[in-house]
Amino acid sequence: MKIAHINNMANIAWNLAQAQRRLGHEATVFSIYDFPSRFPYDVAVPGTRGPLLWNVAMARRIFTFMEFDVLHVHGGMRLTQVFYPLFKRLFPHKVLAVHFHGMDARSGLGTHHLTYADLQFRSTEDLAALLPASEWLPSPIEVPEVVPPTNNRVPRFGHFPLRWSPDTPERLVLKGTNRIVRLFQDAFGSAEPRAEDGIYSFITTAAELVVVSGRPHDEAVKLMAACDIVIDQISDFQSYGMTALEAMALGKPVLSTYNASWYPGTPVVQLETDPVSECRKLAVDEGHRRELGRRGRAFVAEVHDATKIARRTLTAYRTTQERLVNAGPRGASRGGS
Repeated sequence: MKIAHINNMANIAWNLAQAQRRLGHEATVFSIYDFPSRFPYDVAVPGTRGPLLWNVAMARRIFTFMEFDVLHVHGGMRLTQVFYPLFKRLFPHKVLAVHFHGMDARSGLGTHHLTYADLQFRSTEDLAALLPASEWLPSPIEVPEVVPPTNNRVPRFGHFPLRWSPDTPERLVLKGTNRIVRLFQDAFGSAEPRAEDGIYSFITTAAELVVVSGRPHDEAVKLMAACDIVIDQISDFQSYGMTALEAMALGKPVLSTYNASWYPGTPVVQLETDPVSECRKLAVDEGHRRELGRRGRAFVAEVHDATKIARRTLTAYRTTQERLVNAGPRGASRGGS
């Protein structure tokens, strides 16, 4: 099967494509947007600034996309992106899968043309109410065999927002970074940030907080590996993010806000009740950190393993493809899974 992934948001498309390749399929990641994290991709689609140029750039590659069995679109479909319904009308037996990762659904910007979607996936359970026809697809992650040990003078907390500086307005801080800085200072004392190219360090005699913003993904993962504890987010989304998965895969204990009933067995430490005490406990108890790190690696290997997730997508693609073929031209012209 030939799969085209459109957009590599949070590195989810790349992780999924890599696993699909290992299972013997041809998967290609097309990059349309230039993400600050510089996630990897196979083919760049330039010249897409603005709705008109976006559709022109995609239409110019329609013969490339028609060679694929599946178009797996990450980030939803915007109202102005008329290429997608056009593609389905021209090629009704091709599978159009739309994958939502957060703000694309919460803002409503990416929830258009869904009658043309044959499959809908959501990365987090909070999106279920917004996308009742979608299936939860746990974000795929690779679990490394070796976890490098840390050797920090004091326990190092890490936090990895997409874009942040101390001057960022509160309304634009999606991961609650300002609240996380205040939490750290409540737990360990005030500290002025030391800033260097998107990396902000808050250092006290008892602990350190490193906030990494806007750095390339590979660099951010290396910085994460040097942390002892990772704070994913403080938000109203009720879901842990990709940062939490990457940290757990590295054997790091993770703190976040999330709805535990949606994610049973998740070893992420909840920050709703007594976050200051949770931070202090992790800072002083190395054994507790190791145990949470072990449980985190086991959890992501069970629930988020990229190969397991890839198999789920391949089964969904095949089932949908068979349905479209059996439905004939008229029945296959619209999706609506």
